[in-house]
Order: sequence, then structure tokens, then C-alpha cells
Amino acid sequence: MVKKVVRRRVARKPKEAKSAAPVLEADAPDDELAIAPEAVRELDAEGEEMITAEKLRLEAMKVGGREQKKIAALARLDKEIKLPVARGAATCAVVTEDLEWCWYGDKNGNVFRCHLPSKGEWVQMGRHKGHVLCMAITTVENTEVGLNVRGDRSSTQIAASKIPCMLATGGSDGTIKIWNAASGAEVHELLGHRKAVTGVSFRVGKNVLMSASQDRTLKVWAAEDAVLLDTFYGHTGVMTSVSAGWKEEAFTTGDDCTARLFRVEKGTQTAYAEGKAAVEGSCFVSDQRYMACGLDGTVKLFDTMKRRPICVVADAHGVGWQGDGDGLEQLMTREEIDENLGTTTNAPQHPNWVTAVSAVPYSDLAVSGGVGGALNFYRLSDEAKADEFIPTSTDCNVVRPLFSHAVEGIVSSLHFTRGGQCVVGTVGREPRLGRWITDRSTVNHILIVPVTFEDRPDEDEDMEGTDDSDDVDAPPQPVATKAPPAKRSTGRVVKKVLKKRKAAPKASKRKQLILK
Repeated sequence: MVKKVVRRRVARKPKEAKSAAPVLEADAPDDELAIAPEAVRELDAEGEEMITAEKLRLEAMKVGGREQKKIAALARLDKEIKLPVARGAATCAVVTEDLEWCWYGDKNGNVFRCHLPSKGEWVQMGRHKGHVLCMAITTVENTEVGLNVRGDRSSTQIAASKIPCMLATGGSDGTIKIWNAASGAEVHELLGHRKAVTGVSFRVGKNVLMSASQDRTLKVWAAEDAVLLDTFYGHTGVMTSVSAGWKEEAFTTGDDCTARLFRVEKGTQTAYAEGKAAVEGSCFVSDQRYMACGLDGTVKLFDTMKRRPICVVADAHGVGWQGDGDGLEQLMTREEIDENLGTTTNAPQHPNWVTAVSAVPYSDLAVSGGVGGALNFYRLSDEAKADEFIPTSTDCNVVRPLFSHAVEGIVSSLHFTRGGQCVVGTVGREPRLGRWITDRSTVNHILIVPVTFEDRPDEDEDMEGTDDSDDVDAPPQPVATKAPPAKRSTGRVVKKVLKKRKAAPKASKRKQLILK
């Protein structure tokens, strides 16, 4: 006997409408839309979280000295200071922010320091076996105990000193020397490069040192402990400079006409588009931007998120400088003149070399120098529109010329203090890495150009000379009162949601009944 199976129908509960889903009100007009109160509260909370996170990020950048500053429009140059060098051709120099101490290195391998307020003489700290080609100082305050390998601060500190705790120099003998900047004593000698060290740079706020060499390697050091942390390869030619910032990154240049960004933590690198000539110098601008200059007369601004320069200033220091006739460029020009039947009208004009560039960290002020007898100052804009590489562009909307400062000789290095108080450079008869061109009409010296910043005009101040006390017919002026603080809106998120709901079709009658 077959039993029949009786299926009972179970009453299903109606699905409840989601509280977070915004719905339309039944009584609202067709052109006016509203969202549920719970959704408004959630959007308010999200907006407040976004605002709080942005405030915390800006506050952290301000405390760490990484707040972006707009100072180029307020910059003015004071009277320059010329310091004759002790002997030899100076190749690199650095100075403290308060213009109290100055250091420089020369091609004889000597390292000197001088106390500027007392107008003392240059005192020799020590020497390399070869030329001193590069120099860098830390931005870390003087500490009693050292830093660990990662470069983090130790717990015990003494009172802050105006003198940076460490000075690093690189020589053509392949060595890097670490000096105590306060006493002038040699602390460590770092061995690892097989050829000349052409660039050294400390991370911002850390005692981690980056070094570039003619052996085509980039090395990362713990300067306090004299420990080699890592080595990177990538350039196919001689490396000419290195710049480090706050992140674990290093921006390098070389005579293979390229610039590279090494990400130390990830172990990766980015190769930028190849130029036409050797890239001589570089500097750190911000966490996302670096600058470089080359022997083709260009100044370039790089973005870490792009593979090509976002701006190229061609012939930044003019064309046609030939030196005093003893250099390679003069000989090349004579050969080209001979090829053009002895006429100078058809002879090509070579762009002047740009051999040094520097910028105030986390600001819009930069400077470049080379041959041609001038320091060019620039204002860096945030409106980057030049996405393509334009090698002949002279009107760049991102790097805008501000003013120039005349110098006598060839600029071989530039260094901007962290606060932008001054720029120091080495000016002499020959470039840093050779004697390809010479200018014997000048004297080797250290050039210090102080920079001052004008105060912004206060827009809230009343205009002087507008006293209407003698005017009888003038109506009484209303007393200015402060308006009550406006209630903060829910932010862009709510505006976007309302805009989407306004474009959405009208809700069905079923949703309206659920809302009731």
C-alpha cells in the first residue's frame, strides 16, 4: 500500500527592508529626494572618520617636518658671502641652518671646517687619499647614545645641539668617512666600493646613509654602527649622484643618461626614460618628487608614480659658454667652426652644462647651477600637466623660473638647508668630476647666499588712511560682529549619494508602503 505524502505549506515571513538602503518618501515631490535617517547617520560617521584621518595625517607630517610649504613666492636673496678656500679646487660644501658652521672638501683630499660668526680660518679635519667628491650631514639632533641599524631614535638623549652629529664624505679612493661634526674627529671609515664614491646622502631624520659609486652600485649603510645593510645594481654606466628622502628610497643618476629610483624596503627599482646626455646631479623635493640636471642643459622634475619626467626645462642656463680655451668644449667648437668653412654664423650653440641642483625639502623652492655664471631659482607648481617627455620645452608650467643670482665661475655643488635659510655652493675654475672645461678668470671659493621670506599681507587688517571722522554726512557704519560657526556638512560622500539618488528613477508604490 502506497502512503501519500502530504506537504504542508509553511507561511513565509515577508522580507524586511534593509534599514541602510536609502528609500524615497511617499509625500516627497518628484523633484525632491530624501534618504533614510539611518543612512544619513552612517554617512555622517563616515565623513567624520575621513576628516579625522586627514587631520591626523597632516598633523603627523607637520610634527615630522614633512608638511608641504609654499615659500617660493616669498623668497628674497640677501647679500652673498664669499669664503676663499684654503687651497685646491673645492668640490662640495654644507652649512648649518643657523649659518654657524661650514664644511667643505677639495680635490687634494682635504676636509675643512670653519666657524662663521667668529670669522675664523679653515681648520683641517682630515683627508682622503684621493679627491673628496661628495659630502652630506645628518638632520638628526645630537644624541648621547647611537641609533640602531634601522635608524630609529634611542631612548636616552641629551640636549639638542645646533651642530649635526655626523658628517659623511666620499672620495675617489672608494672610501666613505664618517666624522664627528662637533669635534672634527674621524669616527668610521666605510669600505665596500671598488671605485670612486660620487654621491652620499642621509635619509631625512635618520642616520641611514646611501652612497653611489663609479662601480655602478648603490649601498645602504648604518652610519653609526658602520654596517653595510644592502647593495643594489641597475645602472649600466658610472653613477654620478644619489638623493635620499624620508622614505626608504634612493634616487640616483648616472652617465648612462638615466635616472633610477631604488625602493630599498621592497628591493625593486624604477628606471626613468633615457635622456640625451649624462645626468650630473639630483636632489630630494618631497616624498613623491625628485629633481635632476644634466650636461645637455636641462633641469628635470620627476614623479615617483610616472616613468617620464613631468617637466623638462631646456637650456636652463643658456647656450654658447666656451670657457677660457683650455677645455674640451672649446676644442669641439673650433672643429665645428672649421667644418663650417670658418664662419661662426652656422656654428651650433652647445647648451651650457647644469652640474648641480638643490631644493628645500617639502617646499616649492629649488635652485640650479652650472657653467654660464648664474644661479637660477625656480618655483615648483603642483599643477602637473606635462605628462609627456618634451625635450625642447622651455615654457614649463610645473617648474617656473623665479630669479637669477650672478656668480663668477663654475658651480660644482649646491646645498639648500632644510629650512631654506640659505644655499651654499662651491664655485671655482673647474667642474667636480674633471677638468673638461676651465675658467681661470675666477678664484675658487665657497658661496653662501642667505634667503629671507617676506610675511604674507594680512587680509583682515583695515586699510590705513580711510578715517571718515570729518565726513558729517557719512552714515554710521555697522559694527562688525562674528558670525556663528556654521554647522559642518556631512562631506563629499553625502553630496555624491544625494546626486545619485536624484538621478535614480522614482520608487515603486511597494517601497512607499514599506516606508509608511
